[in-house]
Amino acid sequence: MSLRAGKRVAALLAVLAVPLAAGAFIPEADRIARAIARANIDANRDQPLRFEVILRIAGGPVVAQGELETHPMGFARLEMRGANGLTERHLLSRAGYVAARNGEALPEPRAFVPPFFLLQADSVRSVFELLSAFGIDPRLVALAPCGEENCYVLGDAARVPPPWVPGSRPSDSKDAVLDSSPTPITADAGTAASSGALWVEKEGFDPRSLRSRGGTQVDLGPGVVFGSIRSPAWFEVQEEGRDTARFEIQGVSASSLAPTAFDRAWVLEASPASRFAP
Repeated sequence: MSLRAGKRVAALLAVLAVPLAAGAFIPEADRIARAIARANIDANRDQPLRFEVILRIAGGPVVAQGELETHPMGFARLEMRGANGLTERHLLSRAGYVAARNGEALPEPRAFVPPFFLLQADSVRSVFELLSAFGIDPRLVALAPCGEENCYVLGDAARVPPPWVPGSRPSDSKDAVLDSSPTPITADAGTAASSGALWVEKEGFDPRSLRSRGGTQVDLGPGVVFGSIRSPAWFEVQEEGRDTARFEIQGVSASSLAPTAFDRAWVLEASPASRFAP
């Protein structure tokens, strides 16, 4: 382990150190938020970013390429270019979601833009504010398996264990939490699907999954480094009744866009001719 990696692990462990009681198994929400913010800073994601992406639908060939640009203040926009001059633009902000194809507004657009600015928040306050703005209750915290690892789950009331009762054995509480979700990461039925949730790895705090208030699921690939910026290698968007959209990230760099560039007027501009033919 490198010296920098060792310091990062030690810092995260210090952030999450709590007394041996119920909190020893699931830290308080603000401690997790602080560790998420620290991980974002260490990954150099706490700045406006530009992701170069290619798009595949249902595991098929590349159908488009483009740029996803995100701002830590809570804005994200995507331009995708496909065959025959087709261009789509998508915009996500706290005001909502809007998209257009060749300048014409789409009444039921795909949710291609996840709230990636959650990966850029650099303080407990910004983590909480962004989570709350997108339907994720940051005070609801659970621990559940995610693949071969364990993840902290923020916002999913269905996974939160019952309160610890003084006099009960801590080991019982831990077992109940770890056994509460043996299934893969998917949107649950019923009330759970109506709220958002964020999954982050228990060690390292890499993001693994996002669920929107409406049930759209975004799974994120393993972290890779582009220059000095650590990013998921890919992300997949799963919407009910629609084929899975997989965005493979080809590069990440700092973005020069100001917050004013993330507006509806940009989405509805007449799109330039495609520069890509799959």
